[in-house]
Parts: sequence; C-alpha cells; structure tokens
Amino acid sequence: MLRLYRDALRLRRTTPALGGEDFRWLDSPDGTLLFERGHGLLCAVNLSHRPMALPEARYMLLASGLLDHDGLLPPDTTVSLRTA
Repeated sequence: MLRLYRDALRLRRTTPALGGEDFRWLDSPDGTLLFERGHGLLCAVNLSHRPMALPEARYMLLASGLLDHDGLLPPDTTVSLRTA
C-alpha cells in the first residue's frame, strides 16, 4: 500500500493531466466508477463482484492490483489509464 501511495504521488507530480480542473463522470456498469480528468486521463474503479471491461487504446499508469489475462479490471481494483 505504501508503494502504491508513493507511486500515485510521483504520478501526480509528473503527469500534467492530473493538474487540470477538467473532470467528468462517464457511464459505467453498476458497481463501478469511471471518470476522466484533464486531457486523456481515465480512472476506473471496480467495486462490483465481476471483472470490468476497460476502454481500448489506453496505457496503464497505475493500478492497485493485477489486471486479468484479458485486460479486465478485477473486483476491488482501481486503475489509472492514459490515451496513447
């Protein structure tokens, strides 16, 4: 958990998209949260009991756990993604 927190702080300092004020909620399945911040930063949170499909063409910046073999977000996992 400490490493995840440190990595998140480093990411915040080095990723300009995190500093923007732009924020919008996106449609997502029940039990999940999906939002976009700045220019191309996407955060997906899976609070459900089922794996969550992630948007395609995204580069993973930080995750609280490993993704499934098919690139699905497992339950109780959060991931920050970036386009390109």
